[in-house]
Amino acid sequence: MAVLRAHQAFLAVMTYLGIFIDHFNPFGLSSAAGTLGIAADATLDIVKTALPIPFFIKWVDDLLPTQTPIAKPSPGIYRYAYELSDILLIIKSLGWLVNDIKTKDFASTVVYIGFSWDMANKRVSLPEKKRLKHLGKLLDVLSIIDTTGRSKLKPLVNLQGSLSHLCFVYRDGRSRMPSLHRFIASFNNNIFIFRFPPPRLLTDLAWWRTALESPIFYRSIVFRPIVNLDIYVDASTSWGISLTVGSLWRAWFLIPGWQSEGRHIGWAESIALEFAVMEAAARGLHDVRVLVHSDNKGSIGQYINGRSRNPFINESIVRTSSITRSANFDILLEYVESSENRADAASRGVLQDNISRLPHAFRVPEALQQFLQDV
Repeated sequence: MAVLRAHQAFLAVMTYLGIFIDHFNPFGLSSAAGTLGIAADATLDIVKTALPIPFFIKWVDDLLPTQTPIAKPSPGIYRYAYELSDILLIIKSLGWLVNDIKTKDFASTVVYIGFSWDMANKRVSLPEKKRLKHLGKLLDVLSIIDTTGRSKLKPLVNLQGSLSHLCFVYRDGRSRMPSLHRFIASFNNNIFIFRFPPPRLLTDLAWWRTALESPIFYRSIVFRPIVNLDIYVDASTSWGISLTVGSLWRAWFLIPGWQSEGRHIGWAESIALEFAVMEAAARGLHDVRVLVHSDNKGSIGQYINGRSRNPFINESIVRTSSITRSANFDILLEYVESSENRADAASRGVLQDNISRLPHAFRVPEALQQFLQDV
């Protein structure tokens, strides 16, 4: 994009022909989108000054204005302060060229940045044309692997970009991406060699295939209020994992030998978060965000990202995502210092009386039972 005036005296661009001074879009049109965006921002300011548009967003030159009724003269009839023609009149008067084919009038469902936004039902999905396009790209990669048992780098990188984009709708897909990231990294940018994909990648790609083969799938964007059950979680390598809800506690002793194959304190902290989700689900909560307190920033970040490089932590995220999706609820994580974490003592084996023990509300996943002992 354009270079700040204060930086222009210090910027030079080197090519195979030599070193040149270039103060405007030194990397050509590949970075010119930022320059276009600056002009589009100014255009939005002008339009919003002229018209009372409550919400107007853009991505480069893709504009999305909104419209809300100001009156309802009769049942089913609404009156608005402006129409699409009013917006187009201003934009065209500023010299912009408008793509009439892509321009759509106001509606409760709109396609924007590759997704279909259903405002009436408060959900977002993948347009059918896009779904078939991305499914075809995935099937092409799987076909090559099925035929040769191997794959080259370029189609994988192309697929990686597509699936990363789709994770906005397919939230569970975030935990299905690390295996693809690792496999791509193993090529070391060599576009000529073939490599054999690991079993975990094949499992994750099969998950994506099943997800994309379903023509009906959407992500709810319903506002979810925050519910505070006073939940705290913690884990310690010296003893185990704990969960507190108000004045009640529950704890699991980590069986000696649990620290193996990449399982460490980060894994234990992720299991504590998983148990918090299971506790919330057992209470029948749905369409809410449950506040959970933790003193581990690493596990908080991995949960928010929906994935982890550690395969065992990632498995925990997969299980957790399955639970939250089914009831359309999530946990809102809040960091607290260890000294303020009410679950800290129990995670170190300092337990209160049995009267304060949290009732059994869920069963420990089978994959974890060899590492944990309920106390």
